[in-house]
Amino acid sequence: MTSDSETLDPATSAQDDPTLNPDGAPPVGPEQPAPAPAAPDGAPAAVRHDFEDGTRLDLTIAGQSYPVFLLDKPAEILAEFLAASSTLAPGNIALICDENTSELFGLRYEADFIKNGFTVVVLTVPAGETTKSWDVAGQLVTALSNSGVGRADCIVALGGGMISDLSGFVATVYERGLDLCLLPTTLLALVDAAVGGKVAVNRDEAKNLAGAFKQPRAIAADLSVLKSLTEVEYRSGLAELVKTAILSGEDFLAFLEDHVDELRARDAVVLREAVVRAMCFKAQIVADDPYDKGLRACLNYGHTIGHALEQVSDYTIPHGLGVAEGMRFAARLSVQLYGASPEFVLRQDALLDALGLAALEVSDYRMSDLKDAMQRDKKNGAGEIRFVLVREPGVVGTAPVDTPVLFSHLRAWMGIKTYTPPEPPAEPEQEAAAPADETSTEPEPNIQAPAGKRSDEQPPVGRDDPARLARSKDQPGASPVEPKQEAAAPAEQDPA
Repeated sequence: MTSDSETLDPATSAQDDPTLNPDGAPPVGPEQPAPAPAAPDGAPAAVRHDFEDGTRLDLTIAGQSYPVFLLDKPAEILAEFLAASSTLAPGNIALICDENTSELFGLRYEADFIKNGFTVVVLTVPAGETTKSWDVAGQLVTALSNSGVGRADCIVALGGGMISDLSGFVATVYERGLDLCLLPTTLLALVDAAVGGKVAVNRDEAKNLAGAFKQPRAIAADLSVLKSLTEVEYRSGLAELVKTAILSGEDFLAFLEDHVDELRARDAVVLREAVVRAMCFKAQIVADDPYDKGLRACLNYGHTIGHALEQVSDYTIPHGLGVAEGMRFAARLSVQLYGASPEFVLRQDALLDALGLAALEVSDYRMSDLKDAMQRDKKNGAGEIRFVLVREPGVVGTAPVDTPVLFSHLRAWMGIKTYTPPEPPAEPEQEAAAPADETSTEPEPNIQAPAGKRSDEQPPVGRDDPARLARSKDQPGASPVEPKQEAAAPAEQDPA
């Protein structure tokens, strides 16, 4: 990650910053305005080859190199690639897809593999995030066994992020591992799920609770299929593009801002450039931290609240829309805890709004349910709830946020004027909401403000008070700023 306006010593910058970590615990990792990392063998993480009709990327992650074809006829290209491989003579292809992608692409892509000498077993599952489960994974394992698929064969995931995650998990556990190839059909899958090697299924306790790391053998996608996505599916992918641009730095963020109209119109040239930039950036991060031990945590910007919203809504809020809302929340936390400017919050909001990612209506959810969902998130530890925070584009850190601070922000974000804190575990039956006209008994936030700011000057700014956000830049006591309330976005799902 780089910053266009600041150069930091990665060995000391985050640890020495009390505004990031008021409780004194070490953050996940330092801020990273470091050079683009190289793969372990010295090769660059991503090498780009542009052609008249598309782009090929060669990625090297965790010592494994594989191609990404962004060209027409992706299944045919993938079949030819596999058939030419010395380690995989034409055998079985297990093509895993959901009902939607099966209807749109199944027969055509199946024919491309058959034409290249493969026997194809098509396994179709219901569409939707609830399919990404332990039970469905077990059913697929049984179906693979009954179909005679063996360790020399290959699983091909045809669909969005849910299919990529589910198929990758099955490819990891079935007979201790099969080759995996990806045919992404959504923007979200291309810029998020396809690159990085994370595969998982959900459990009732948490999203992506059971998972592994599995790098694909190859990825192939035809970007023209993105025109067939519903508006909600497409906007979910745009949210991940915004997230990646903010983490990457000023150049990518400005590119998105300069091409909002083209992105909304799904312009092929602009969309390909945005996808390639996003995939290359993620490949660089993952190559440096393939097993999610430090730097890679930055990719969870917006996901702490985003995943919680997915869970408490029973996955009626799609992943990308949840992440967009999570970025709004995390940016406001960053003002109080990490020295971000109100202008950064307004800039991020403006880009999300311009791309059709309006703020969600969240007042119907319970703070305690959201907190419980965040607490169970696999990224946390030692009872902490951690957030990825952004000071400015390309300058990123992580920090635990204690309950009083979290609840003060949740109250402003959700438009709650008063609330009663949870009762001690010994007396849960005494929980009761305080009348709306009574003074809240919420504990005062226990934080250390950034230099030049006083955290006790004002309460958090609610989403219905954008004027205070605009003028807080001039006030030495500026407090957290909270999102303005906008129309609710439709709910649908694509994975993290």
